[in-house]
Amino acid sequence: EVYKAQMRHKDHIVAIKVMKNSASVREEIEDEIRFLSAMRNISIKPLPIIKYFGTKTSPETIHMAMELAACDLLKFWVDEVATAD
Repeated sequence: EVYKAQMRHKDHIVAIKVMKNSASVREEIEDEIRFLSAMRNISIKPLPIIKYFGTKTSPETIHMAMELAACDLLKFWVDEVATAD
């Protein structure tokens, strides 16, 4: 699940992705962080980068804080990037 939230003591809105804490989810998060880092090297304008702010874990859940996207990224990739020739 993904929630919209405001950073404490800042006027900045973020997305919080909440997942169950399990070995497979931790592996998925590591993959997602690597993907977000790799996207910074793509030369597409406008650059579809989602900033990663950090992760908090508890025994039950993992909370991943990221930049809130202005649109659905899958739709962006299909509509904008795939047709940008």
